[in-house]
Amino acid sequence: MNDTAVVIKKHPVVIIKNLVALEFLVTIVYFVAAILANYGELYHRFTFSQVISYEIAKFALIILSETILISFIFFRWFLATDTIYQKKVVREWGVISKQRKEIVLDPPLSFSTEASPLGRIFKYGTIVLRDRNRKTVYFSYVPSPKTLLKLMREHAAPEAESNFLNETRDIEELLKNREQETLEFKSTFRWDL
Repeated sequence: MNDTAVVIKKHPVVIIKNLVALEFLVTIVYFVAAILANYGELYHRFTFSQVISYEIAKFALIILSETILISFIFFRWFLATDTIYQKKVVREWGVISKQRKEIVLDPPLSFSTEASPLGRIFKYGTIVLRDRNRKTVYFSYVPSPKTLLKLMREHAAPEAESNFLNETRDIEELLKNREQETLEFKSTFRWDL
């Protein structure tokens, strides 16, 4: 990644995942608090309860808390970036306070991708980056990981690209061969069919 850097943003599916998880947690907290205290009684102790009904106040509070919750999740996703340079990875995140972490790498770098069945459907996955010393950095929920992997290879240092291409060619050659004493393909993990 000579002079240039590759910036990675997570796939928007992260927003949905975090929203569902946080909504579940908030709902549990709300119901546990409702068991421990009667919101209606507490509300009627305030002077403005004479002006605004409990249902309207409850509705307004739910809208306000949902707006804050959704905004927080969106900005948490929006402000998080991973930047890959030739010799380091810089991770930045944080809504209230900006956090930054640098991971120093020792080139040449090699890249690979992984994707779950759901990731293949929604076109996101994980990019795995390894350096010469096998230090591994994972970039999860990457949109179009194969396209980004191609871009990373184009910007990689020539030695990293040739190293990766040699590894890929070796694997492709092995896959073209037939099974033999030093090469065996398994259709199942446990049983030999």
